[in-house]
Amino acid sequence: MIESLGIDVALSIHFDQAFSEISGEQFIRALAGDFRNLHSLCVGSAFTFGYRRSGNVELLKRLGKELHFTVHGLASVSLDGKVVSSTRIREAIRDGNLDAASQMLGRTYALAGKIIRGDQLGRRLGFPTANLEFAGLVVPPNGVYAAHTLVGDRQHRAVVNIGLRPTLQNPARQLQIEVHLLDFSGDLYDQELGIAFVGKLRGEHRFPSLEALRKQIERDIEAAHALF
Repeated sequence: MIESLGIDVALSIHFDQAFSEISGEQFIRALAGDFRNLHSLCVGSAFTFGYRRSGNVELLKRLGKELHFTVHGLASVSLDGKVVSSTRIREAIRDGNLDAASQMLGRTYALAGKIIRGDQLGRRLGFPTANLEFAGLVVPPNGVYAAHTLVGDRQHRAVVNIGLRPTLQNPARQLQIEVHLLDFSGDLYDQELGIAFVGKLRGEHRFPSLEALRKQIERDIEAAHALF
């Protein structure tokens, strides 16, 4: 997404205890020293940074005059009369309001992670799944979704299950994301999988048997095809 904006280089700074204790002024002076020809900075108009939020737009403008760079304080973006923020986007995703999340992001909300090995239950039921590694990511509410997926440069339609798999005799207490690609067979382990959700098919339910679950998955796939 950053590359699509025409950005040549992105610097990702590791946030740790030592970095968290750097004041706003120390950070900018170090930045100007490292980059030497620092030309301009673009930040939000209410932006604060540094230890105990010691830095703000006024500090940047003062340092800009001294260190010869320009500061652009950009106005906040609003949706429905409320400021768009990462907190608001996360809340929309957790609440299952993916349309609002997409509007605030300016793109379709998508979830991405590496494909890891599962317990092969989906394969035994006749619907092999790719299990997604998603530690630290915000995910939608538990349930079954129709989705578009992207693996490398290949796109596939899919049915996605997010939940704790309550039908199993000893269900895992750990949340899992299982993706059944509707038009694919093969090995995808260790590849990156992106999921763009199309719509929710149903909530998470406990079924009386694995056979009942298998029949429900068949209905889920039919419903996904209809939605697509």
